[in-house]
Amino acid sequence: MLVLTLPEPVRVRSRRPLTLRLEVPAAERAVFWRVLVPSGALFSLFDGGALSLIPVFLVRTLGVDNYALVGAAWTWAVGLRSLSGLVPGAPAAATLSHPSAE
Repeated sequence: MLVLTLPEPVRVRSRRPLTLRLEVPAAERAVFWRVLVPSGALFSLFDGGALSLIPVFLVRTLGVDNYALVGAAWTWAVGLRSLSGLVPGAPAAATLSHPSAE
């Protein structure tokens, strides 16, 4: 209800079109294609593969009828994937340096 009593911050709205250009800066394109695109593809492969096949495997092959256990297995897989970034010595995207910075 408080929102209804607040005054409008913009009284006159501009009608000019908003154009957004999203791009990777030229200096960063090599790192983008070499590191980020393959890691994004692997991330998608894991999500699409493991997270959709774990419940199917548990229900069809192992005969698990308790969907709470199926959800727990799926949550376990997501949790392990999230914690894998905290493994000491594993390369992380934040630790990669640009070739021109060396």
